[in-house]
Amino acid sequence: MPNIIVLCEVKPAKTGMQKYLELAAMLKPLLSGFEGFIRAERFSQSE
Repeated sequence: MPNIIVLCEVKPAKTGMQKYLELAAMLKPLLSGFEGFIRAERFSQSE
């Protein structure tokens, strides 16, 4: 079983934040179907 890591850095505009959150919520169920998937995490940075 290969290990696969996917890293994405996203800086959505304030007007796109809701759409980003919706897409991110849909991603975890899609990824969890892959053998070797461990978890999906999101981090945010205050500016």
